[in-house]
Amino acid sequence: LIQLCTEHIALNTFLHKIKAVDSALCTKCKAPKTVAHYFFHCKRFITQCQTLQHATGKASYSLSHLLNNPKTIPHTLTL
Repeated sequence: LIQLCTEHIALNTFLHKIKAVDSALCTKCKAPKTVAHYFFHCKRFITQCQTLQHATGKASYSLSHLLNNPKTIPHTLTL
């Protein structure tokens, strides 16, 4: 959870920053692969994102809510 909040996680944007990968882009979507991209936009995880949206309702539209609300955190961590 801390890694998601700080964006110090093995997603291309961070990995590119530390020079572990050549590109910060998502290989599927060609957009910067950030935590927000992973939760809201990535075509590779669309089914999981829809499941999260169904489980958390309106909270699923806010990254802050998903990562900080005690009611949504269990759903967020199962993604």
